[in-house]
Amino acid sequence: MADEEKKDQPIIIIKKYVKGGGHHGGAWKVAFADFMTAMFAFFLVMWIVGQSDEVKNAVQGYFQDPVGYTKAVKMGLLKGGQGVLQGTPPGKGEGKDKLSLEERMKLEMEQLATRIRQAIDEMPGLNVLRDHMELEVTREGLRVQLIEGSSDVSFFKPGSSTLSLKGELILKTIAMEMNKLSNQLVIEGHTDASDYSRNEDYTNWELSADRANAARRAMETKLNPNQVYHVRGYADKKPRFIDNPSDPRNRRITILVLNRQIGKDASEDSYRAPIIMSKDNE
Repeated sequence: MADEEKKDQPIIIIKKYVKGGGHHGGAWKVAFADFMTAMFAFFLVMWIVGQSDEVKNAVQGYFQDPVGYTKAVKMGLLKGGQGVLQGTPPGKGEGKDKLSLEERMKLEMEQLATRIRQAIDEMPGLNVLRDHMELEVTREGLRVQLIEGSSDVSFFKPGSSTLSLKGELILKTIAMEMNKLSNQLVIEGHTDASDYSRNEDYTNWELSADRANAARRAMETKLNPNQVYHVRGYADKKPRFIDNPSDPRNRRITILVLNRQIGKDASEDSYRAPIIMSKDNE
């Protein structure tokens, strides 16, 4: 009887459906991640292309030597470390491929000189003055000289410490590049041997010092605070042309950008010079 009842019961079939495609279900995520990575790299490249040489070289320096670059920043040799080494990534590893501190400071000054030349070239009306601007990397740092010597080029009014319009403009243009560094500056005034004295109390000593001071005032509108370390007047005692002290090209303003090591040692007696040297000081 029981067997007959079982025969009359309906047969129930249970079907189970498995959702998803097993391990193939996340393949799109990998492809999407690759796409996003490629897009990020593309936009990063586009961003770098539009940046200045300074930024490009900083990025290059970090990827070439992350550890060395970070150390250089902490030492103040690069832009991120209270200084700048424009376009100079640290050397790879130790040894001959790594620049010494002296080489870095020299390269820093050379790149500053390049930026100053470019800034002058880009300023309307200042191109004519480029031939009267001399830049030289020395042991102390970068020496920039603004040299007079012709009737059409004058940074000051004759026999005066009053800057000409072009003289003031070129000094401010130079200062705008120098304020990107923390290096200290020394500004010097020089005259030729001609007698510009208005009276016996105002000689070439006073004139050279007043011109250097006038240059300082113009530059300090664009410089960092306290960046000027010394202002000196040498009269005609340090001519460019020793055999011809009356040569008008001896009249000049010199701006010395002290390298970092010299700046640290600036307390030495060789850098202690009075602002004004007159007959009373002799």
